[in-house]
Amino acid sequence: SYTPVDSGMELEVRVYPLDPYSPIKVDKASVRWVTGRDFGLEFLNLEAGEQAQLQRFIGTLGESPKN
Repeated sequence: SYTPVDSGMELEVRVYPLDPYSPIKVDKASVRWVTGRDFGLEFLNLEAGEQAQLQRFIGTLGESPKN
């Protein structure tokens, strides 16, 4: 991230996956670790529809690109 964060901060986050997925809104996430500009989040509040969309997107990450 270009925005500095600290461990323990709580954020509202938008995940912008590639098409055909729309942005995923995470109402509340907590920063769990920070290394330079990289950091890990725990999603604390995520609506059911957003969670389902995130799970579908994550399921595609190991797939080969389609030609």
